[in-house]
Amino acid sequence: LTGAIQYYDCLTDDARLTLENVLDARALGAVVVNHARAGKLLKDGDRVKGLVVEDELSPGRSVQLRAKVVVNATGPWSDEVRALAGEVQILKPTKGVHIVVDAARLPVRNALMMASPRDKRVVFCIPWGLGRTVIGTTDTFYDGKADHAHADRADADYLLETANQYFPQAKLTLADILATWTGLRPLLKPPEGVGAYQTSREHMIFERPGFLTIAGGKLTTYRRIAMEVVDQALEQLGVKAPCTTGSRDLPGAVGLDSDAQLDAVAAPLEQLGLTRAQAEHLALAFGARAKAVAQRAVDDPTAKAPVDPELPYLYAQ
Repeated sequence: LTGAIQYYDCLTDDARLTLENVLDARALGAVVVNHARAGKLLKDGDRVKGLVVEDELSPGRSVQLRAKVVVNATGPWSDEVRALAGEVQILKPTKGVHIVVDAARLPVRNALMMASPRDKRVVFCIPWGLGRTVIGTTDTFYDGKADHAHADRADADYLLETANQYFPQAKLTLADILATWTGLRPLLKPPEGVGAYQTSREHMIFERPGFLTIAGGKLTTYRRIAMEVVDQALEQLGVKAPCTTGSRDLPGAVGLDSDAQLDAVAAPLEQLGLTRAQAEHLALAFGARAKAVAQRAVDDPTAKAPVDPELPYLYAQ
């Protein structure tokens, strides 16, 4: 080793980030429905005028929703929804797999960027907290049903091979894998001959009267993508309105303008009877809303119980 470069990137809890956006949408007047599937689209000639929403928890129950503009923002399921409108397929999804191992088997203090010995792709080895280390990700084209994407033996072997190249003393095997997770990147079809890793991550908006599809893109630019989609929808509605996303905080960030202010959220939670680990976890996960969650734990002893003895998650959440 003759040298190294250290650089910094960001970490987020994607599930909580999604819920924060849902909560803010509801605060702005949206009606939020989970476990709902887009059935057939309602059309008037070439124009989409709404859709039938099917209740996944009560089979056979559905409701017709009329809309001046329908936005299809369903990620790897985009083509399934587009098919309801008779639109051609636009996606070539790629599968990304991560594996989780015990930090005692692969102890790292900083994220490490590795190059796969097989194809020179970048793979990361990341300290994940709670005594865990994460290795990933893969990048392979996926042609199956989006609901059925999962890690397979080839994915695990690829990631273990890369980690063992950089940490030969670890001698990681399949038996060391505690968990896996898999995601699909809803990438746009590339030209023939372009590999999964080279496929563009840029996004595009596809439009017809009353119907917009957003596809491609990445989590890191989701607010810009959303702004462009809403601006396009407003254009179809003939409405002009300024976008406020550049200055609008998500609910948990309201009143927290610095890391110091976020750090200060945890201390009062400990005074309510939570452990330091629990208080810090709630502060990071809920921000300004953490106290309300902690209060639930104070008011109901069963809510204060941990979901798992090794993890900081409380039933109050």
